[in-house]
Amino acid sequence: MPTFLIGCGILTGLAWAVLLLFERAAGAFPPDTYYTVRTTYAIDLGIVAPGCIAAGLALMRGWRWGLAFALPLLAFAALLLPMMGLQTLMQVRAGVAFGPEAAAPFVGFTLVSAGAIWFLTQAARDLRLVRA
Repeated sequence: MPTFLIGCGILTGLAWAVLLLFERAAGAFPPDTYYTVRTTYAIDLGIVAPGCIAAGLALMRGWRWGLAFALPLLAFAALLLPMMGLQTLMQVRAGVAFGPEAAAPFVGFTLVSAGAIWFLTQAARDLRLVRA
């Protein structure tokens, strides 16, 4: 779990930081096409990425507060899959067309969500919250 969390934190931070740098370099920040980008940058770069890294490092060192950080972050990541599925369904019903560029984020978020679900299940078993 610690390596997964640290990897998620690094990848999330890098993905949003690189996108932000490209947008700023192109003079396209904030984008005119959507208004939620500032909130997304703030949450992912300010909370999710450093939180995942801190939780992973704490778990590696055996600090108990790492689990308190990890569980809500894993729950947040686990909800990505159903949320993306519902959003995609709503967008398709609204006539939004998806190009091939939509595949990479969808696959990436699906893998992160599946990993988070797996680790939450393992944590629940380890904490004896569910019967094996």
